[in-house]
Amino acid sequence: MTDGADNAPGVPPTTSPHPAPQSNPGAPARPWVWPALLAACAAIAMRDIFTLSGVVHTRDLSFFYWPHHLWLRSKLLAGTFPLWDPYVGFGQSAIADPIRQMLFPPTLLLRLLPPVIGFNLIVALPVLVSTLGA
Repeated sequence: MTDGADNAPGVPPTTSPHPAPQSNPGAPARPWVWPALLAACAAIAMRDIFTLSGVVHTRDLSFFYWPHHLWLRSKLLAGTFPLWDPYVGFGQSAIADPIRQMLFPPTLLLRLLPPVIGFNLIVALPVLVSTLGA
């Protein structure tokens, strides 16, 4: 910003459209502390999920989602992209089922990991990422 002393007569003083940043003494110095604390609390609450040997077995996870995970993983590792699941009733569209998340790239990549690790990460990562505000 200028005070107008450098300008020619009749020309208004120039100002910057962006004001200079001002320090805020009440602002936290480390803005990552609270999200990290929330993520740590969520990780502690879900500590049983971070295992390499056991599948999370809360309610529908082990009875419904685990078999779907294994089936979809086997099809992907066999080199096919299953559009139809013949094992549900008389069959159902696999790609149209939002629970399978077949068109969500992070979930597809996690399905390629070893079965237990991939399944547990599919369950845990959304909670941890949401605590970080993403």
